[in-house]
Amino acid sequence: MRRCIGGVPWVLLWAAGLVACGDDETAGTGDVAGEDAAPDTGEEAGDAADPGTDGGAGGDEGGAAEDAGEADAPVPGALYVDGTLGAGECADYDPVGRACGGGDARAFRTLAGAVAVVEPGDVVYVRAGTYNEPLVPSVSGADGSPVVWAAYPGEAPVLTGDWHPAAIRLDGVEWQVFDGLHVERARWLEARSAHHNVVRNCVFLDSPATGTTGNVRFVSSHFNRIEGNTIAGGQDNLLLIDSDRNVVQGNTIAEGAHSLLGIRCGDFNVVRGNRFSNTLQKAGEVYDCGADTSAVPNAFASTTHNLFEHNWFTETDRYYSTSGGNGIQYAGQDGILRRNVFINANVGLGMQVYEDEALHNERNRIYHNVFWGNECAGVSLEGVGQVDNRFRNNVLAGNHGWAGDCAGEGPGQLLYRSPVAGYEFRRNVLWAGAAGAEVIQEEFGAGSTLAAFEAAHPAAFADNLELDPAFIDAAGGEFTPAAGSGLVDAGLPLAAARGAGSGTSLPVDDARWFYDGYGIPGETGDRIRLAGGDATARVVAIDYDAGVLTLDASLTWTDGQGVSLAWEGAAPDIGPVELR
Repeated sequence: MRRCIGGVPWVLLWAAGLVACGDDETAGTGDVAGEDAAPDTGEEAGDAADPGTDGGAGGDEGGAAEDAGEADAPVPGALYVDGTLGAGECADYDPVGRACGGGDARAFRTLAGAVAVVEPGDVVYVRAGTYNEPLVPSVSGADGSPVVWAAYPGEAPVLTGDWHPAAIRLDGVEWQVFDGLHVERARWLEARSAHHNVVRNCVFLDSPATGTTGNVRFVSSHFNRIEGNTIAGGQDNLLLIDSDRNVVQGNTIAEGAHSLLGIRCGDFNVVRGNRFSNTLQKAGEVYDCGADTSAVPNAFASTTHNLFEHNWFTETDRYYSTSGGNGIQYAGQDGILRRNVFINANVGLGMQVYEDEALHNERNRIYHNVFWGNECAGVSLEGVGQVDNRFRNNVLAGNHGWAGDCAGEGPGQLLYRSPVAGYEFRRNVLWAGAAGAEVIQEEFGAGSTLAAFEAAHPAAFADNLELDPAFIDAAGGEFTPAAGSGLVDAGLPLAAARGAGSGTSLPVDDARWFYDGYGIPGETGDRIRLAGGDATARVVAIDYDAGVLTLDASLTWTDGQGVSLAWEGAAPDIGPVELR
């Protein structure tokens, strides 16, 4: 059941699945059609780009105690925080009556009271009400015995107030779980050197912060999970700074000044199954830690191996240039962007290079995405400084065009600045509604047909297709190929085997297309298949420099044999959905 809130802008309520007081509580949330399918982890055949509730990921951090906040009934022996208590604490709290006397639970009137006594493995239920105090845990949990701070089942406690740096603060503490809490009209959450924590099913609304402090921010914090939350109405709503091997999954993130998600000098993070929408500016950004990042020392060429999959990037600000309103403004290294939907943004994906934080846009792999209905361009390419960025099996269609200032007219599938030698485009679909139409435009220059552009740049652009993708319902957000679509079985393999052989160590010409779980507990690597065969195996480790995939089962291959994510049919499908 959705909770009614007064005095909050409608777009924040929409993002949170809430309604304003007095509104029809049965009204829809405005989700784009086709967003209900939960994708499988590891890229099994049939994976869709639709964000799911958990992306199919493996086990969460923390074991059984961590799940207490999702239980239908409170776990025995739990502690309670109840702001309605008359006394500061009692040892005979009755959870049913919300009063001391008649029970046997220990309860506190304040969050600070519970913080002072918790031990690893404790579960603390926070009762409904408004708490004008911060939550600052001081005792770490342990692997298998986290400290759990959970909303009492069926209730939505709210933390608020003018607290610095945030209403929830994690300073060097580990193994905490925050489940179902609301932080509203306050700075949200700050984590520093805080590892193995989980933030899930929480609602963060309406932050007064004007900078990058005071939102949901992780600084030098690793192995955390941010899952199933609503984060709306801040500035730089969620930031990972110098933070590695975190999972951001199944969240709804909306309406933020500057951006919704930022990864700065962070490595091996997973962003999966989220929905991003931001009419104020851009949705995501990925770059190094330059002069504008003060939380940590400058670090360059330091934002590597981040995975974005099964996300929706939509409804960004309409901006006069390619530098604003991006689905993702991207300048990382060795990243993977796959099976995402970029729709109704200013620019779907902006491959950027600029001083000083975005000088190293290198060795990224972008594949099986769809770029549809974006105002200025599906993809924009900065030329100078780009190194070995490869696009394969994507669909760029129905995008509107640059027309000098992102006015939504002209060849809008791909916008570029010369040179294009830092890119490789193979077997992507570029479609502007008619065969032979201009689909590519140089910024501040002329448009070009696909055939003419490939003839002019054969080393960078080759074997791309000009065809109607024939999705089931692109306007409604359903990007599954319809019967007879030219996308089916039309994709190229991602890599090729180097030399003939057999076993569990598969050398390939390019290992950067693949994911091995990044050493994150509960994550599994890609399932792959060899062209011309039916056998599959799971990737359990990758040596990216040597180009070797370690598999969980033995395969036999020939020199040059294609290697792809597992698929159905004769070959991989182009686009975000692999038909089963």
